[in-house]
Amino acid sequence: MLNRGEGKTLRTYEVLLHALDMQKYLTEAERVWKNDILKSSWPIPGRLVSYALDMFERHRKPREVIKVFLPSSPKVE
Repeated sequence: MLNRGEGKTLRTYEVLLHALDMQKYLTEAERVWKNDILKSSWPIPGRLVSYALDMFERHRKPREVIKVFLPSSPKVE
């Protein structure tokens, strides 16, 4: 999405996840989480992981909550 400023990039993804969640576009939010955030090389901030857990729990997606903690997930700050 953005090449410079990891903080800005991660904040942008956080805002995007929040917007998709509030509009109930869970499929798109899952795609952003899996394809853009989890596969990135950046360490993921704890509050972003916490938000994703809350989002999946709110939409009753227990399998997605478990996938957040798989060993292939990147390191969390």
